[in-house]
Amino acid sequence: MSKSAKGAVLGFLTVAILAAGCNRSRIEAVEKAQEGDNASSAPAKIKAYAQAAELDPDNHLILYKLAVAYQSQKDWQNVSNYCAKAEQGDAKQNKQATHADYFFLEGVAHQQLAKTKPEELELAEKRYRQTLELDPAYSDAYWHLGEILALKDDEEGALKNFTEAIRKKPDKLAYYISLSEMYKRLNYLKEAIDVANQGLEFAKEAKEQPKDESDEEEEGPKVEEPNYAYALHSRLGSFQQLLAKPDDALKEFELARKACQPADCSKNIEINFQLGIAYGQLKQPDREKAVAALKQFCKAAACGKNPKKELTEKCVVAAGETQRLNKATCP
Repeated sequence: MSKSAKGAVLGFLTVAILAAGCNRSRIEAVEKAQEGDNASSAPAKIKAYAQAAELDPDNHLILYKLAVAYQSQKDWQNVSNYCAKAEQGDAKQNKQATHADYFFLEGVAHQQLAKTKPEELELAEKRYRQTLELDPAYSDAYWHLGEILALKDDEEGALKNFTEAIRKKPDKLAYYISLSEMYKRLNYLKEAIDVANQGLEFAKEAKEQPKDESDEEEEGPKVEEPNYAYALHSRLGSFQQLLAKPDDALKEFELARKACQPADCSKNIEINFQLGIAYGQLKQPDREKAVAALKQFCKAAACGKNPKKELTEKCVVAAGETQRLNKATCP
């Protein structure tokens, strides 16, 4: 939240208190909330906001701040609980629900909780739909709703929501990844490729635009932005492989590797697997590059020791390809 926005929120809090015939506990609640705003750590924010909420249990703005603070700690149960309380406080004060953000964040919390409690997914879907009732332009709500519908095998609903998310906010690159993957799932590879290329156009534009300095004033934990250019090129490579176009696939994988520099692709170790397979699938396989890339993947993935579960199958394939191409052993 920007400094000007923080001031507006505090001003709103003060006005709301005065309009309600202020009492001492409400004034103290605002002061405590301000302490939370100024706190440098999430635990300190949570402590201050919790004390503020005890002083003014119906103050939905404070309750939402507490939910956001718990979000930074990935304490999804408390995020859900305090968003629900914020919704109740909002409805009590304004005679109806007015804050779409409250429902959206509660939906995110239920979606996270659904990883271990599948029944939470229905609650997440309901909250995203309520978000859109309050704010039909809420692009992230369409996106998350699309994700849930995809899990429920409602491909038509997922496509509709992913597409609507892009219409509402065409510069959000994550939406293009989800929509292209859904087209791939339905075997509409041409459409998947078109969507991924559209996303890359926006990625290029975003890279060329100067950074907005107001972003530096946002509160909350610093979140590293995913490398969408890498993700889109990587997906384009896999789509081209499905179309049996090895030259085009290799081109995309090489662009993906270039996109993840200068981090040396350390966080995207699968790119070496993709490149190794692609080099080996050429009409005239580049055996040397293929084996080198596959060995790099095997080493990074610890294939010969204890690879992560999601990499086990790729380790088996990499070992087989290394042996086939050069009679070598994948470490």
